Amino acid sequence: MKTLKFILASLFSNKRIVDEGSQHPFWVAIIIFLISLVIAVVPMTVSIMSVQGSSLITTTENYALDYSLQKFSIDYLNDQSEAKADVIDDQMVFVNFDEGADISHNGHVTLAVRYLPNENDLGKLLKSIKTSYIIESEETTDNKVSEIPSMLIFGKTNMYLYLYAGNATCTFTESNGEITISNETQAARSQAYNYVDIPENLSSLNSFYSVDSKNTDNILSSWENFFDKAYENPRNHAALVSSFMFLGIDVAIVIILALVLFLLSRTKSSPVKLNFLTALKFDMFATLSPAIIGMIISLFWSAIAYIGFIICFGIRATFLGMKTTSPNNNQPDTVRK
Repeated sequence: MKTLKFILASLFSNKRIVDEGSQHPFWVAIIIFLISLVIAVVPMTVSIMSVQGSSLITTTENYALDYSLQKFSIDYLNDQSEAKADVIDDQMVFVNFDEGADISHNGHVTLAVRYLPNENDLGKLLKSIKTSYIIESEETTDNKVSEIPSMLIFGKTNMYLYLYAGNATCTFTESNGEITISNETQAARSQAYNYVDIPENLSSLNSFYSVDSKNTDNILSSWENFFDKAYENPRNHAALVSSFMFLGIDVAIVIILALVLFLLSRTKSSPVKLNFLTALKFDMFATLSPAIIGMIISLFWSAIAYIGFIICFGIRATFLGMKTTSPNNNQPDTVRK
């Protein structure tokens, strides 16, 4: 009961941590710290897991991607077209699609679709697409200007989507077969996907549109479902990697600030002389409320989901250090063990 009262009081009272923290077992501090770490990474994990693969289609600024995908299914990849695209054993297999497809809207190519069996050539393919839609050549130089359309690249194991604004361009020169790009408009948004666990009803891209039925209502929803499923595995992997990475960062920050607290307590003006483990214990006890506050703030301000705990703990650790080392505490000059 005494320990529970201390834990509740330590949520808001630095003085209780300074006065009573050394009296409680180290394992209690470790448990509090572990709980804090879990709470600290919850906002970030939720933020990553809430992203859907189809968000690039459904966003208001999708640069005609929704139109382009519908047009692609109707004109190039319907249930009666010669080109076939199927996901087999978590790999994409295209047939009769060597030339790819260029989808145009209002006189401009809005989406370039290509199949790339060898994904090691992705960079070469992107450069080729960026320089294929020449709109201007400078007579006095070798510079050429090309429009850059959005790009959907189907690799054998991964899929890549690059969204470009309608006015995206690049300037390039070509010499001895080598292309050099300059003044390139960067992609507005991009995303990578894979075909792991794509369900059977979405495994054939030709099934998204039937020529006989001429029903276009389900095309876009089929593409959205396909993108959502194709993004699940990369998203889960990103969430796992990011969670462990930020757990490591949070642990490092707590240890560093504990070292700072230890060094400050060793100054002549400090009434309390802490050893490093006690300073670390104090900081561990102080992590719970910053983790909770950071999580609550992140619910309303998602932009700080990644750093909410770091900011809140940094502020509290500063005041904890001031409380511990201030001569006004009227503490005896002792070493806390």
